[in-house]
Amino acid sequence: MVINEREILTTGVDLLAHRLQETTLFRLTISGNSMGRLLSPGDRIECESVSASKISFGDIAVYREGKALIAHRVIRKVKNGSGSYFLTRGDSQYQSDPVVAQNRVLGKVMSVIKNDHQKIDLTRPKAISLNRIAGLYGLILHHFMSYSRSIFSGRIRPLPFFIPPRRLFILPFHILAFWITR
Repeated sequence: MVINEREILTTGVDLLAHRLQETTLFRLTISGNSMGRLLSPGDRIECESVSASKISFGDIAVYREGKALIAHRVIRKVKNGSGSYFLTRGDSQYQSDPVVAQNRVLGKVMSVIKNDHQKIDLTRPKAISLNRIAGLYGLILHHFMSYSRSIFSGRIRPLPFFIPPRRLFILPFHILAFWITR
């Protein structure tokens, strides 16, 4: 059984989690540009309903944020006694998202359909490797941006080297997205 976005709109995001217990696959259309070139507005994504234990570093997780569904890259996974938590961020975003609890995660993106004809399988070994690299870069960027906020707040002194403009930090994500789509 496949759940499409029209059914999501009619049932609502809150009821979607219950419906996903009956199915494993759902499709959505991307409306934002927070994932840069990999997931552009109008692209369709095919997602699989999986448990939090099946989502790995670098995967693109789909989760609930209020009344919206968000598809962002997992840059860190933390396990504790009460479950798992994820740190995610959009590839073209400068800031990471707030921590996502495992009960808000609906699944992960398995493939991307660009322009209604080019299907990108994110389960291929090449795509998995590039997603892991993008996840590592996202984690490094997360720590760097945290460091930058500490500098501007006056809590620590800056390092004595030049910090390039923010736009340069996003460039590697565009290069990785290009490689994934080839």
